Amino acid sequence: MDSESLPHELPAIGLLSELDESVRKVLAAAGRFETLAVGTGLALQGHPHRTLTVLLSGRAAVHCHANGDYVHLADIKAGETIGEMNLLDPQKASADVKVTEKATAWIIDADQFQALMQSDPVHVVQILQWLGRQLCRRLRNDAEKMLRQALESRARFRDMDY
Repeated sequence: MDSESLPHELPAIGLLSELDESVRKVLAAAGRFETLAVGTGLALQGHPHRTLTVLLSGRAAVHCHANGDYVHLADIKAGETIGEMNLLDPQKASADVKVTEKATAWIIDADQFQALMQSDPVHVVQILQWLGRQLCRRLRNDAEKMLRQALESRARFRDMDY
């Protein structure tokens, strides 16, 4: 996909559908649109990460290195975000994220986001609320996963024959 066929607006898909059209237009103008090939790294665990990416098409996979294992954490699909935590709380990336299906994405780096915060605080309040809701959903989902895993582990332990 060449730059002429890249979108110029953020569509009302997935999590983006929660934002008013006016907010999506402000975001679209503040960031950039890119085509991402399979294998493109969007985050590297333990390395600085300073962008928010919204997949508009395609897919990405999230993996984490933990205790010598490479653990699959999630699949990201169109309308979902990557990097919102580090945009709000700059740290090193907590996981690897790689494109697994050719994608189109909208990307904004931390400096662009800071400039947007200075120039358009009214829309930024809505954007921060949107990002906050996403973080809360992910935290709740992760907590549910950990609880299920703990219950499954406990059940397997009880079933062990000593």
